[in-house]
Amino acid sequence: WVGFPDAARTMRPPTTRITVTGGTWPAQIWQATAGAYLAETPASKFPSPVASVTGASGVTGPSGPTGPGLTSVVGQSTVDATRILVDAGYRVRLYETASRSVAQGFVISQSPAAGAPFAVGGTITLAVSTGPPLVVPVPSVLGLSAQKAAALLGASGFEVQIRIEAEPPPGAPERAASVWKQLPAGGEPLAVDQAVAIWLNP
Repeated sequence: WVGFPDAARTMRPPTTRITVTGGTWPAQIWQATAGAYLAETPASKFPSPVASVTGASGVTGPSGPTGPGLTSVVGQSTVDATRILVDAGYRVRLYETASRSVAQGFVISQSPAAGAPFAVGGTITLAVSTGPPLVVPVPSVLGLSAQKAAALLGASGFEVQIRIEAEPPPGAPERAASVWKQLPAGGEPLAVDQAVAIWLNP
């Protein structure tokens, strides 16, 4: 969502510098934010859909007959969770993510979820905790365009909340269409999974 936080107002001149449509500021903000998050992620193709066939012998999937409902390994250590699933005939894929509530090295979630029927030999994805998120100083983005500000904050691991609001008088002409306020301020410590709000001149 891109707009004014105080009221539903048109985003056309003279309220804004340009007529704002989905392909203008919203698209630029999305491109900057998504590009920063995915900058080091290699491109990959979507997997081909796998047809399932129901017959007298039951449901078959990509690797064979469906086993019993999956056992929950949430809360288990990575070693124990992997052993349980491998012993049951599944493959395991791990990815790490920060968590404030789950200790480092333990499973936060699994996909498919516990209880779901799943083909023996299929791959179970486990989210494994790396512990609490890293706390780093927030970069200052004052005076930057929305695109550059979102890219800089995204590269540091922060979510970005953009608010379109005119800078109070006396303002500064050189900050037209630029960030004039941010919370938290530049230099303040913040966990990298938190959001930074920026105010953008129309």
